[in-house]
Amino acid sequence: MSLSLTIVQGSATDWPLQAQNRGGQSQPVYASGDALIASVWSGDTTTVLFSPTVAWYTAGSTQTGYGQGQVLVSPTAAQSATLAQNGTYGLEVWWTQAGGGKTACIARATITCLPAPGTGIPAQRGLIGGWTGTTYALYTDMLEYAPFIRLIQSQDTDQEGFAAQLLRSRQWLDWVIINNYRGASVGLFEEHSTLAFVFGGGVGWRRSLGPSPSLITYLAANDLLLRPQIVTASAYKAIAEVCRAQIGIANQWASQAPYWDALAEREVIGTTAEIDLNADGVGELFISLGACNPLAT
Repeated sequence: MSLSLTIVQGSATDWPLQAQNRGGQSQPVYASGDALIASVWSGDTTTVLFSPTVAWYTAGSTQTGYGQGQVLVSPTAAQSATLAQNGTYGLEVWWTQAGGGKTACIARATITCLPAPGTGIPAQRGLIGGWTGTTYALYTDMLEYAPFIRLIQSQDTDQEGFAAQLLRSRQWLDWVIINNYRGASVGLFEEHSTLAFVFGGGVGWRRSLGPSPSLITYLAANDLLLRPQIVTASAYKAIAEVCRAQIGIANQWASQAPYWDALAEREVIGTTAEIDLNADGVGELFISLGACNPLAT
């Protein structure tokens, strides 16, 4: 499928395609009465997704001059709306000679579905204690420290401002906070179970072997106060993720990933995470991210 076509998701278009002589005849002649059928599928041996309208654009011999033996393939807006953004699909046009004669594939192409505006909402960072998005930093925060990422950004895949990398940055920081939390005692009910252990046999206070379900809930509810250090560390980590993705594409950017990783980790070490449990903009639960994190402290 050497021919490459593009379509914007949810749009209609017309593709005039040249019929190809694949050796069935020395001089195949295509007549206006010959049957045509077009199919779009996701590749391999998967089922057909839809069959766009196909008609003769100019019938006639492929060897009688430029523009002869062309077909017009016309997917509708409803059909292209079913394609995934940035997805790649195959297109074939089959020809059957009038009267039940020869049948052949006369055109093949690869279709790339380009993104279109939708109902998605870009991540937005609110004031400290007030969260309206899903990441701890924004694309603008990344640009403040690494304006070169403009050169990497793809307008087709990264118009949301590296949202995937910013989300991975948040996931990383959430687990740094969870792994440094010392409030989870052994037992189903965490701190409440401490007294049960003390009075039930004197085994004392121990940290849980697993993460705190309560803290996971607080973080999922966006209760972390977004102090500048949190935002900066998140931006650094997202930049590292962007650079790391350039391995084999632009290694000069990929080589910077460890540098930005180190900046993110150094920023985190000097930070205390503050969890706002009652949405008043003031932290009630504090977690030092620079501690050595022993078993019980």
